[in-house]
Amino acid sequence: MKGISAVIATILMLMITIAMAGVAYMYISGIFTQQTGTITDIDESATSCTGGTITVYVRNSGTIAFDMSKISLSGTKSDGTGALGGGGLCRPIAVPLNAPLSAGGGALACTALLTGATNGNNRIVVSGPSNTATGSVYCSG
Repeated sequence: MKGISAVIATILMLMITIAMAGVAYMYISGIFTQQTGTITDIDESATSCTGGTITVYVRNSGTIAFDMSKISLSGTKSDGTGALGGGGLCRPIAVPLNAPLSAGGGALACTALLTGATNGNNRIVVSGPSNTATGSVYCSG
């Protein structure tokens, strides 16, 4: 009987270890999903500045879609003299305000009237539901 109880003890220890590993995996995967769920990014190659209106292409690099109404824009002048005027809620171009920004890198254009831009690279800040991304927009006279 002594040999059987050692086998049963080993099997029980193995089952407990597997159960603990499963619980740890579910806990850790939940944390990473929350942290990488909605990541706002700027597509600087498509961003432009014309007559004080900055058009920004915003990309969702995360794993969860969110709507454009959760994005806001602000910026600072290239000469370091202060903030750009205007800004605020990023208004999508040619799609409704609550248009979904799909997960995995889908990009949509949005605009906010940022006034007082100076010649050079003006810094823009895009604030999304879970992070803030910075980039630059080149404006010329």
